[in-house]
Amino acid sequence: RRMELRVGGALYMLGAVLEVMSAHQIPAPLSSSSSASSSLALLVLIVARVIYGIGIGFAMHSAPAYLGEVMPPTIRGAVVSGKEVAIVLGMLLGYL
Repeated sequence: RRMELRVGGALYMLGAVLEVMSAHQIPAPLSSSSSASSSLALLVLIVARVIYGIGIGFAMHSAPAYLGEVMPPTIRGAVVSGKEVAIVLGMLLGYL
C-alpha cells in the first residue's frame, strides 16, 4: 500500500507541474503561431489533468486501506470516517 500511495503522490505532483507549465503558454516547437502555442498548451493541460486524475485515483483507493491497517482498532473507524468527511466537506466548499 505504501508503494501505491507513493505512485499516486508522484503522479499527482507530475500532473500539477504539467498544469502549471500549460498555464505559461509553452511555445510550440518549429512554429511562431500563437494558435499553435495555445493548442499545445491545451493539449498539455488535458494530459496533465489525466495524469493528475490517475494519481488521485491511486490515493483514493489505497489511503483508506492504509489508514485502516496502521491505526489502532480503537480509533480506526473514526480516522477513516474523518478522512471521508474531510473529502466530502472539501467538495461541498468547492461548489460554494
